Amino acid sequence: MKKKVACLTIVILVLLSSVIRTFGLPEEDIYETQPTTHLVG
Repeated sequence: MKKKVACLTIVILVLLSSVIRTFGLPEEDIYETQPTTHLVG
């Protein structure tokens, strides 16, 4: 079960990133708006 959930989350993340790129939203700006979370992560 855990492996299936992990695979699903990875697929969802990949789909989200591809959708964001197709819409033309820069991913770097997202990290710049949240510097604290980016540094902690």
